[in-house]
Amino acid sequence: MSVYILFKGEHENGHRPGKPRPRRREQAGHAYEIEKNLKRVYEASLTETVPDCFLQVLADLREKEIKA
Repeated sequence: MSVYILFKGEHENGHRPGKPRPRRREQAGHAYEIEKNLKRVYEASLTETVPDCFLQVLADLREKEIKA
């Protein structure tokens, strides 16, 4: 069983009258831009160094584990 919520003035196909539909090429272009930006952010996060304060916390935790 599927449940669909229609917004005021929206037809079953999801298109609202008076609002132009994005073309498939435009949608593909947007998807490409999103994918490219996500990859860029992910790759940038891989090259970031771990801050010294976090490394110190990890060292403290390891030291406490050894003593326990």
